[in-house]
Amino acid sequence: MAGQHAGVSGWRQAITSWTPSVLNVTAIKDALLQFRCFDNGGNLVKTEEKNILLTPSALVLPSIQINMLNSDFWQTGNVNVQYLVDRSGSVFTSDNNLNTIFYPHIGFDYGQNL
Repeated sequence: MAGQHAGVSGWRQAITSWTPSVLNVTAIKDALLQFRCFDNGGNLVKTEEKNILLTPSALVLPSIQINMLNSDFWQTGNVNVQYLVDRSGSVFTSDNNLNTIFYPHIGFDYGQNL
């Protein structure tokens, strides 16, 4: 039977290639994909959900450029950086804050013991 799997009710044929027109996407929207995996006996063995963003055309995502401003970082143990966020052409908006987290670590050499 086309689009059916023996012993699995509600089985639908997989979409292996698609375009936005297949899903009738006319505006940017959030979508939830639900995956259900079955064994050969038709028993549910795994479920998974993924949130995705559907758009009628390709998006331009913001980008970030990180520039190192000092060349003596090995000697001083400090790296001075400049962050440049490019939102041009992007549909996403944000404020002028860039939230960062730094995790301290000791030493830069491979296999260094404390």
